[in-house]
Amino acid sequence: MLEPFARSYLTATVPGADLGWLAERHAAVVAALRSGDPDRAADAMRVHAREAEAQVLRARHPLGGDETAPSS
Repeated sequence: MLEPFARSYLTATVPGADLGWLAERHAAVVAALRSGDPDRAADAMRVHAREAEAQVLRARHPLGGDETAPSS
């Protein structure tokens, strides 16, 4: 299992990564945590993890064809 900083680094180094978009994703998580609402924070983290996973999978398989990639 990767440490959190390693996952962020991998996502940020994907070719074509939009660092502004990535920063906005983290801001949404921080805002949810600051709200004190555990359900909102959990939802924000789930969305963040799915988006990061999708970005990494797209970079690994830019032409598609990865049967393990989630469909959404």
